[in-house]
Amino acid sequence: MSSECQLLNDDQVRAFIVNGFHAIGPDVPADVHDTITARLDELIVPGENPGDNILPLVPQMQQVLDSPAIHGAATSLFGKDYIVLPHRHCHEMGFNADDTDRTYLHYFSHQDGHSPMTRACHHVPRYGLLMYYPQEVPLDFGPTHVLPGTQYHKGLIKEEKLRGRPTGGPQGSACLTHFDVGHGAGVNRTQRMRFMVKFVIARAEDPVAASWANENSDWVQPDEMEASHEHPLMWNHVWNWMRGAQNGLPGDDGLLSTTQLIERLDAGSNEERNAAIYQLAAQGAPVVPDLIAHIAARPFPEERPSMMERAEGWGNPNVMEDAAFALAAIGKPAVPLLVDALTSNNEWMSINAAFALGEMGSLAAEAVPALCQCLEHASFRVVRTAVDALGMNHAGRDQAVPALADFLLARKNDTEPDWREARINAATALLKLSPVPAAEEALIEVLGDSDYHVRYFAMLALRRLGSATACAAACDYLHAHCWADDPTGVQTSEE
Repeated sequence: MSSECQLLNDDQVRAFIVNGFHAIGPDVPADVHDTITARLDELIVPGENPGDNILPLVPQMQQVLDSPAIHGAATSLFGKDYIVLPHRHCHEMGFNADDTDRTYLHYFSHQDGHSPMTRACHHVPRYGLLMYYPQEVPLDFGPTHVLPGTQYHKGLIKEEKLRGRPTGGPQGSACLTHFDVGHGAGVNRTQRMRFMVKFVIARAEDPVAASWANENSDWVQPDEMEASHEHPLMWNHVWNWMRGAQNGLPGDDGLLSTTQLIERLDAGSNEERNAAIYQLAAQGAPVVPDLIAHIAARPFPEERPSMMERAEGWGNPNVMEDAAFALAAIGKPAVPLLVDALTSNNEWMSINAAFALGEMGSLAAEAVPALCQCLEHASFRVVRTAVDALGMNHAGRDQAVPALADFLLARKNDTEPDWREARINAATALLKLSPVPAAEEALIEVLGDSDYHVRYFAMLALRRLGSATACAAACDYLHAHCWADDPTGVQTSEE
């Protein structure tokens, strides 16, 4: 990864918090993008797409990922130790225009689910999407459109889908978004194939200080506001979280009572719900019992219609209760009752409790022993949520790492899909907690895991660990998996 880094400024980060995306101009020579485009023309043919293997097949894209502009934006928004996940995909688009003058297919707008599994949605920026265009992409060439401000929404309504904002631009342009922002395909009115390569970025550690060129500690609403509604309390919370200043929210003099606000959770419009979440969070400790009781009374998601339903096979984002987001924003005062809730007989209650504790990160260090106990839970949903929470709690690393390593080994090569996904969660958590000397032996062993995501995260964790044995194991793994750029692998030989 490049050591050069063009960090964002306060105004750019504030605009990202509000709008959910940041446009990045090209800073890599045009011939690199030309080479990438030519290679994609060879690889992307009807009915064939290399999927996650697009980066090793087109390694020149690593130069783009390491460029000062992209590296700087990713560092600013997702921390200096951010991770580029193994899931990546080249989205190709040929001519798809109709007899209207629309610039994008708003009815295909959606919020992504993670691959190969679902993960929870987050208000704070834990995951991001990087959309890279190796070609010049003007409006008539089908740029992906983003829906400003929808990263905080549980589902998209028609009015939001009609407010798409095009990405694209000069050759080599990119757009870095909050993972949960709504987006949709553009309209290509040309006879050429348009390429957009998507990468997924993950934050490795909760912020302890701003990772951008921060000069002002105060939240100020940006001039470039494209979101449809104002949410000053929510934006202030995200701003403070990104600065490592999780000291609660300022008091709110809202006109609604606590009971009225709780009634709006999971029931009102996206704007009403988000306002209620952070108005309740501003009340602090006194509302914690009411919020937990609200979650306990809610039906399991499988027993009610999804607000984020997508086409079959795409996977749905996993959205926790609004009350869990409020409890996470309240922070430390909510920890004791959330720890108690982990052992509830109500599976959905335990899942939301683990999620809220995970969103607090190291503020919930006292919850680590209870979260480790959750790794023995019969429900893979509870286990996966607890694993993710442990991966965000660096203050509890000494206890979390051995528990995660034992879990990873105990479930090694489990063919049950749900537990395979839990192994991926555990390997990801160990990478986020890196360096982890106590997990070195387990990480080396799971380099032979049947799932390549587990192997990938284990290899990166060993590289970050940096010991002689860890580096040797990582190098041995990479040596065995080095491959030819030619995807056909066709060779001729004579005996």
